[in-house]
Amino acid sequence: MRPILHGETITRLRPVLIPDPDSPDTVIPDSTHPPAELRIPGVAWYTQPETLQPDPPRTMRMTQAQAFTRDPAPDIRTGDTVRRDRDGTMWEVTSTQLGLTSPFTGRTPGSLITCQRPTG
Repeated sequence: MRPILHGETITRLRPVLIPDPDSPDTVIPDSTHPPAELRIPGVAWYTQPETLQPDPPRTMRMTQAQAFTRDPAPDIRTGDTVRRDRDGTMWEVTSTQLGLTSPFTGRTPGSLITCQRPTG
């Protein structure tokens, strides 16, 4: 896998999970440990314009972004946090399309990661 030429690096932040003391069958994020980090180099990043999302009693501005990586199976999943290393902004992963495959050639060029963050 070759990284995208002149791409940027993002860092996936995932909280460490521990067994829930009240319900041993479930897990909860451990706030006493820093999140597990995974650097993903060579990512093409596209930020979309802000959108207004009405949420009574106020309107929230959300910005969405898409990141494309040539890795067909990056260790990123919905709910993870991504830090864009270029400017340090934090984004929540809202969806992932891993291993996009061409229906014509069967080639797997990479994965698409959709993120969002509140901006006002």
